[in-house]
Amino acid sequence: MIPAQKRQVIRELRQQGLSLRLALDLLQMARATFYRQGREHPQEDGLRERILELAHAQVSFGYRRITAVLRRQGWRVNPKRVYRLYRQMELQKPVSKKGRRGLKRPVPFEPTEAVAFGQVWAVDFVEDKLVSGRKLRILNVLDIFSRYALGSLVEHSITGALAARHLEALFLRYGAPQVLRRDHGPEFESRVFKKVLMAWRVKDEPVPKAQPYDNGHLESFNGSLRNELLYAELFYALGEARAKMESWLHWYNGERPHQSLGYQTPMEVWATTAPLGAPVATLPPPPEGLLGNLSHGCFKPTLS
Repeated sequence: MIPAQKRQVIRELRQQGLSLRLALDLLQMARATFYRQGREHPQEDGLRERILELAHAQVSFGYRRITAVLRRQGWRVNPKRVYRLYRQMELQKPVSKKGRRGLKRPVPFEPTEAVAFGQVWAVDFVEDKLVSGRKLRILNVLDIFSRYALGSLVEHSITGALAARHLEALFLRYGAPQVLRRDHGPEFESRVFKKVLMAWRVKDEPVPKAQPYDNGHLESFNGSLRNELLYAELFYALGEARAKMESWLHWYNGERPHQSLGYQTPMEVWATTAPLGAPVATLPPPPEGLLGNLSHGCFKPTLS
């Protein structure tokens, strides 16, 4: 409890007949602290309301990310001040104590380091359901250096050919990366998917089986997607799921501060490292008709 709450409890105990000394000992509070009057901060009422609004709007946000959002909105605050108000309103989240289970030794894996935008991309799937119970599959593609979400494909079912078609559309939009990091899903192991990577001369970098932490940047992105969209929204139709996913991607790229980027947004990092304008592929496009027309719910977030 904070001092103000302890003072209130001590007053209630004294009204019930308990002596001040015993009440202070019970609450572990010094007598001088009990008599000290806290300073009034009437200007903090608006700040409290805004912190509460942000905490309720984005339940996954902690006090550090809320501090970053407040600063971007013009508030002159530091993390300690926000943390004090955050604790007073009891907004802290329980600390997860997850640990790796078992004693299996991980397979060695040395991922390619991304030192500039467009060098290393990662792909992975997330699943959800419509209200009717019908399955939704989401294919996410992330630029590792900038954490920019390049585009997500939302369908009821995604084959290797459809995943390859979506990836090729992103190659044409942004230019092909040097490395593509993925798991061993059957869609990524399909011949048509690998054929696209070979055609664009992209290095295939599969992470070891049962080691999703080796694709940690995208796993973190998927966790944010689940907490901030999939667990918070109901989807009644495929079109609605696509629209909400596109809206969330726009917010994620352009407004959500990222801790590992110094609380910049992916858009800001991308814009400072990648010149805006018509994107040009890093290699000549593959033979025409390799995968047919580019369609099927492919989202292409713009940079402007």
